[in-house]
Amino acid sequence: MSVGFGILRTQATYRPEIDGLRALAILPVIFFHTRANELSGIFSGGFVGVDIFFVISGYVITALILREMDSNIFSLVDFYRRRIRRLFPALFTMAVLCIPIALMILVPRDIENFSHSLIALFLLSANIFFWMDSGYFSPGAELKPLLHSWSLAVEAQYYLIFPLIMMVLWRSKNMNSISTHTHLYMAGILGAGFLISLIISVWASYAAPVAGFYLSPARGWELLAGALVAVGLHNKPDTQKPSLILANIISIVGLAMIGYAIFTFHPAMNVPGYVALCPVAGTILILIY
Repeated sequence: MSVGFGILRTQATYRPEIDGLRALAILPVIFFHTRANELSGIFSGGFVGVDIFFVISGYVITALILREMDSNIFSLVDFYRRRIRRLFPALFTMAVLCIPIALMILVPRDIENFSHSLIALFLLSANIFFWMDSGYFSPGAELKPLLHSWSLAVEAQYYLIFPLIMMVLWRSKNMNSISTHTHLYMAGILGAGFLISLIISVWASYAAPVAGFYLSPARGWELLAGALVAVGLHNKPDTQKPSLILANIISIVGLAMIGYAIFTFHPAMNVPGYVALCPVAGTILILIY
């Protein structure tokens, strides 16, 4: 699981349910990997926590960019600076703590592999390294202390490119504020990217499952799903929001979809592919409602 990039914590924008979704994403992954414990069987689809987290990250970062662009205060340099300040202290601490443990418990060949993964970690290419090295569900995965960093690399690669795309979309329409027409324009471009990535993901889940699991082209649609939610909700008036009862019912449906994936999915399935639509759609429902 990745460290994540967090949410802008201001009174106007902080959404506590997103912290709950983060916990719902991280805990099943941890339980899934406790293979010596019966929890790993109960949480047979715990790996979908990564799919949930990608949607959350796509939503949070897009909402942040839209707010700042709407106020004409967005800075690409400042954006990357904040991401580095939020990410690298935890990343560095985690890596430093893993080094002595790896030296104590791993054999020389595995230590060499660990050192290579450590380099890939700080080059933000861990997903590429593990794609070339082994599958996520392979027996040897238990001997790779930094395996979880693959998802962080996917997010980092996405965020290196995504703000640039948003800037191009913004400036190409010469906007000063978000309008309904702009919403449709942005949603159309991001939606096209979503569909292309989803098609790649479905194809790769059968033709090249390891690549489909690790690489950004097959994972981008999950981040873009969250981005589309952020575009749709930005500056949406309260009068367009559903009643509290309806919102709660739909949120429960979303939670049930996530739970279904966590407790019934298993590594033998072609993931992410079309099956990931279940936890992704569930997460979207909770974010919207």
